[in-house]
Amino acid sequence: MIEKMGLFDELKYIQEQPWFWSFSDEKIISVERFMLFWSRFEDKIFNKNFSLSDVDVKLIPQMVVFFKENNQKLIFVLEYFQRFFKDGNDIPYNICWKASERKKYEEWIIYIKSIDLNNKLEDEDIEASCSHLMFFIYRMRNNLFHWIKHIEELERQNQLFHYANYFLSLSLDAYETIYSV
Repeated sequence: MIEKMGLFDELKYIQEQPWFWSFSDEKIISVERFMLFWSRFEDKIFNKNFSLSDVDVKLIPQMVVFFKENNQKLIFVLEYFQRFFKDGNDIPYNICWKASERKKYEEWIIYIKSIDLNNKLEDEDIEASCSHLMFFIYRMRNNLFHWIKHIEELERQNQLFHYANYFLSLSLDAYETIYSV
């Protein structure tokens, strides 16, 4: 069908939709990048089949080694979430949580609020932080890819996607540094 229409202008089509009233190419670039980062991340590290149960085996050990050398990069990401949750926020911008995930999410909020980011993170803090961040970013991915996300909220989530993109890029760096692939 697209071939019959000639060149398909995706942005023009999206902008003509009633739910797209305030978006521009510039405002949704972090969402586009998130989809690209996630695709590369899932392909490279998890052979196109991401599973939260595989994170601890396939990624966390590499991240501990990587972030021991690059502690400030992880702290930079964690500071964003710490500020967010300390400001009294609970669920960032309508991210939907399965009932079975709610307890883990609540534990993460408590952990993020309490971690001391003024000192170098120890191995167990790096491990816990990376595990929690992967859990959170995976939920963002599921909400976005399975259209549970409230489209009106995407503009407000620009910064959230920016930090998720940065963490995914660091995850790829950690993996590639260890395996030199």
